[in-house]
Amino acid sequence: MSNLFETDPWHLITGKWDSEKIKDYEQALTVSNSVMEISGAFEENNNKVKLQNIWLSKPAPTAKGYTGYQAEFIDLNKIEILINDQKIDFAADQIEDFVLDLDLHNGLLTRSFVVIRDNIKCHICFKRFLSAARPDLFVNQLEIHNLGTRPLEIEIHSSLDTYYNEESKENDWEILSNNSQGNAGSLVLITRSNDFGLPRFMAGAMAHYMTDLRSAASTEFSNYKAENWFRGTILPDQKTYFEKRVVVVTSLDHASDQEISNNLMTESDEADNLTFDELLAQNTEIWEQRYNQADIIIEGDNALQQSVRVDTFHLLSALGVLKPLSWLDEAFYLPAIIETGHFKEAQDLLNERARELSALIENAKVTGVNGILLPELTFDGFESEPNPDIALFGVHRTAALVFAIAQYLEFTDDEEWLQSTGKELLINCARYWQMRVQYSEYREQYVVLGVSGPDQYEMNVNNNWLTNYSIKWGLQYILQTIPAEFDEGSTKELTNIAEKMYLPEFEVSGSSIKLEDDEFLQKDLSKIAEKLTIFDQPIAKKWSKDQIARSPIIEKPDVFMAFYYDSLNFNQADVKANFDFYQKYLVHDTDISKGLTALTAGLAGEIDQALELLESGSSQFTSFNRYKAAVTRLAVSRGFLGLQVQNEGLVLNPQLPEKLLSYEIPLIYQDRFLRIKVESSNCQILMKNGSDLTLKVNNNQKVLSDGASVDFPL
Repeated sequence: MSNLFETDPWHLITGKWDSEKIKDYEQALTVSNSVMEISGAFEENNNKVKLQNIWLSKPAPTAKGYTGYQAEFIDLNKIEILINDQKIDFAADQIEDFVLDLDLHNGLLTRSFVVIRDNIKCHICFKRFLSAARPDLFVNQLEIHNLGTRPLEIEIHSSLDTYYNEESKENDWEILSNNSQGNAGSLVLITRSNDFGLPRFMAGAMAHYMTDLRSAASTEFSNYKAENWFRGTILPDQKTYFEKRVVVVTSLDHASDQEISNNLMTESDEADNLTFDELLAQNTEIWEQRYNQADIIIEGDNALQQSVRVDTFHLLSALGVLKPLSWLDEAFYLPAIIETGHFKEAQDLLNERARELSALIENAKVTGVNGILLPELTFDGFESEPNPDIALFGVHRTAALVFAIAQYLEFTDDEEWLQSTGKELLINCARYWQMRVQYSEYREQYVVLGVSGPDQYEMNVNNNWLTNYSIKWGLQYILQTIPAEFDEGSTKELTNIAEKMYLPEFEVSGSSIKLEDDEFLQKDLSKIAEKLTIFDQPIAKKWSKDQIARSPIIEKPDVFMAFYYDSLNFNQADVKANFDFYQKYLVHDTDISKGLTALTAGLAGEIDQALELLESGSSQFTSFNRYKAAVTRLAVSRGFLGLQVQNEGLVLNPQLPEKLLSYEIPLIYQDRFLRIKVESSNCQILMKNGSDLTLKVNNNQKVLSDGASVDFPL
């Protein structure tokens, strides 16, 4: 596990202070909600907030001539403390009893320490959180306790700070208004004009202060920050109280800067009607509801429990975040949140793709085909990554969208959405594949040339197995799901493509090995990941593109994606054969690779190896990453538990790694709420509520009713 924190099932906590690791702490303690994201930077350090679903443009070599990136806003968190006219300095002051603690129950981040300087001794404690109940609200509480024998003169400088540099050309925002007086301060900003005719966004922040200190005039006025000063005296063994509440309002919800200013005042006043404890209780209640439907409980591996819960925290923190949108949202994030009952948020992601439909159609037309072509990363439907080879990746991204739609429909049975929105997406996926393939007279089958799968080490190849299989599987699903949307001629052609799709494979000991692409076996297969040294890592930076292209080294496992998408159509022996063949070539250079490989190991029956992969993939606490978080959950639900959906029922093939005593996972399926616990010799399934459900567990079938539980032997 990471050496940043102690092993604790519900906390990222440390009593160590290591100035060399401050950036690691900031990254690992990042918290987020649907409006903003803030790192774990300390109050006296710079900490710009990132705004969710708002993007900024910059020139780039893309088809549209620009890229988008997540908007960085202002520092909402800035609080400087002066004790007897001298700022706290971690480098110069004596610091004792340091504690840093992120409570995963509710996202409350606590930092406390004792400052000793000359005749001064005082305890400082910050407590802050982003509200899940009020996503526009950030709250930071500060308490200073005089532990010395003399009075302390305290001065607090708190600000909303843009860190604006008038000489810099990199500033993203223009300031529309700046107000600061008494116990409040506010800023309203607008993104700078761009060369692309793209929308400009506005955002505002207002800070309200609650304190027993007196307000003081600032002597350092700046147009680029709203700063409030406070002063007071703390007698020995006395405490002072200071609270900073910040609300953020954006033009995603309000049309003008005046509306933003008015709503800042309204939202601030509403929050001020509640105490810190009441606001925290609201937030905690939302998190309790979320965990009730999502929390995975692991017995027998405390470190894994901690890392899985961190990923669950990140997974749930991302609810309501739509931009930027990646094919990874369809492939992993949507299936993970839909298992936890967040059907609305899943539909919102799919509806966002529907809103991008005209851009996705244009992407396809640029490459000479009809239908839709999904970008790697997008804010508006067009490619936002500086990658001109968008056509190479279209097939597997389209497959991710079809998979996401299939998952949504299976878990919700939402026929109305299919008819109103989903079918148009599916029709255009089929159109794209219909023109992307070509018939090979040589093979007498359909092939896909000049393509890349998710593994970006294998670029511009012919007949990547995953992409070819995805077309076969995807077209069959689309024709089965919306057969009335295709005329007889189109149905015949699409069926013919699916039936005659070339799949590059070869046989080893009676098992079919799915080839990365046509040329994979011509590579030097002795160059395997197990032989690489630290001097080779990371491959993308240490090796040339030519060297990578000629090696069998794999960034992340393409073939394994199909076993995940269509697990019902592959037997365990075939999955195991491919797992054994490919894992030695994997370098896991992406956040999702080890989780996806762990999932595949579970499908292969290699459950102990699946656990090892999941543990090693969670060995570092990184910042907010909804894709890694999603793959972690899926590794447990689809890999350990063997969850599959078949003919209006659930299929489970649960396994328990030898190292674990048990694991328990909640699952929402249509109107049913299940809790599933796997122990050494038994799988118990409780239906907390819902209509009758057919279950097939390890080939034993039973019907489960509301309030009942059933046991299956492993």
